[in-house]
Amino acid sequence: MILDDQISFTQGDQNWQKYRQRALSDLYYFAGVVLGLGDLIPVREGPHRLLCKFVEKRTGVPPLDTAKFRKIEMPRGAGKTSLVTQAYTIQRICADPNISILLANEKEQNAKDFLAAIKYQFETNEFLRTLFPEVIPQDLNDTTWSASRIIVKRTTGRQEPTVFVIGVGGTVTGMHPDLIIVDDCISREAMENARMGSWQIMHQVNRWIHQLEPLLNPNALPFPEVIFIGTRWWHRDSYEHIEEAFGYGEPRQSFQLRWKMENGEILQVPAYRVGDLAVFRRAAIEDGRSIFPEKWDLETLAKIRVRDEVLFACSYLNNPSDEITATFRESWVQPYDWLDDRTTQFTDGSGAKKQYRVSDLDVLIFVDPGGFGVRQVEDRSRAALVATGSTLKGEHLVLDVWSEKDTFLACIKKIIEWAARYGPRRVVIEQAGQQASFVELVRQSAATEGTQFPVEVVKPGTKAKERRILGLEPYFQRGQMFLNKRARWYHEFAEQYRQFPRSGRLDVLDALAYGPQFWRRQPTSAQRDPARRREEELKEYYVRRGLPV
Repeated sequence: MILDDQISFTQGDQNWQKYRQRALSDLYYFAGVVLGLGDLIPVREGPHRLLCKFVEKRTGVPPLDTAKFRKIEMPRGAGKTSLVTQAYTIQRICADPNISILLANEKEQNAKDFLAAIKYQFETNEFLRTLFPEVIPQDLNDTTWSASRIIVKRTTGRQEPTVFVIGVGGTVTGMHPDLIIVDDCISREAMENARMGSWQIMHQVNRWIHQLEPLLNPNALPFPEVIFIGTRWWHRDSYEHIEEAFGYGEPRQSFQLRWKMENGEILQVPAYRVGDLAVFRRAAIEDGRSIFPEKWDLETLAKIRVRDEVLFACSYLNNPSDEITATFRESWVQPYDWLDDRTTQFTDGSGAKKQYRVSDLDVLIFVDPGGFGVRQVEDRSRAALVATGSTLKGEHLVLDVWSEKDTFLACIKKIIEWAARYGPRRVVIEQAGQQASFVELVRQSAATEGTQFPVEVVKPGTKAKERRILGLEPYFQRGQMFLNKRARWYHEFAEQYRQFPRSGRLDVLDALAYGPQFWRRQPTSAQRDPARRREEELKEYYVRRGLPV
């Protein structure tokens, strides 16, 4: 922190003017020296200088400085609330006492705590009060104070409070602030609920975010703006939604912010703009170094990562897209190949190569009919089929995948085709609503074609599909799921797998999610009987080598 060796002035003199001017033009100085927040933010100059320039719209990069919305993502405990929610709010009030600022947090009480910290500065900071006596009079009876709003001494009769607070999701009537600061709009608990399929809170937050722009005073100077501050919880959290909502699908414009520090070092920090949103993002570790060594050394950060990798990737790296945060990881997928159209080969967990003919596997076909109904010719959603073949040791091969936005007749045709090809133990069909007619049509068509296979109906129940899909996680994690990465369907499967649950399409995973209900968990008679097991092994040996049984 850059400090003056000696601060001395008389109210109204040249030094007084100098300090006032510097306080209003340098947020970093204002926070550290005027407000005395140096103990709340890391003392090293670099990490916060460019953040302050970004907040003040003084980067010198017009696309960043003119963005109506700005988003700041930094690790927890990095001082962003002290610098932005507190210091920047006070600085803006000192620059223009007629301003109106709305502070919001996921919990209204937290927003009130922000306001209490601001009021404390106004009431107790003599340096601040002396520099800006026209804003903060000696007699505080000339101001209005409460737990949820303050009004300082103004030069106009504006009705909106100088600062007022709200909890995320709350409403304000008749208020049109110039600046809105949303500090932590969503909780970790809400994100965990969404990850598990309960999206109600997050949807409410996202809808509320869209209501902020109409609240702004259109005549605000230099322009109305919203600042979002937070730390990532998940790759599909509300901070991601903010970027989607105000980015409008436009391409990202990337920039390098530069600052020459007192030691001569040139600090460079990336920032970008997409649509109407400017984004400033920092991680606790950059280029292999802690950017806040006074707060976290590398050893401390390493220990945090060991305790909770997901939390570390989100809250310290602001990188929830990191694989460790994914529900399903690429590294969990085990490959297999087809030696011919009837024989599979893969390497098991012990490194041994195994070959299985389709006839040696316990084959099941899982069907999600999508939106098919009795009078429906064209579907409302995609249908999906997944065929699996399981070994006696609990290895599950995804033999085939089909997913089409097609007629229900095409879906039935595919079921019959697969039944003839793979000889399934049963075909499992999801039945919801009017899909009972679909099941009956499958049975009738199979009889007409002369194809016999048992059909079992399964109902989704009340459990959300995301929760059903999560039931696959231990199978992938234990290395029990094998996929043919050369298959034409693999790309589609992998896309849903990698993106779950943020992918808009889950039809293939939803069909496969019924697997744990039907994959055999008990040993077969061959497994229980050593003599029978040896007989089956010899039979398999002869068949594979083309010898008579």
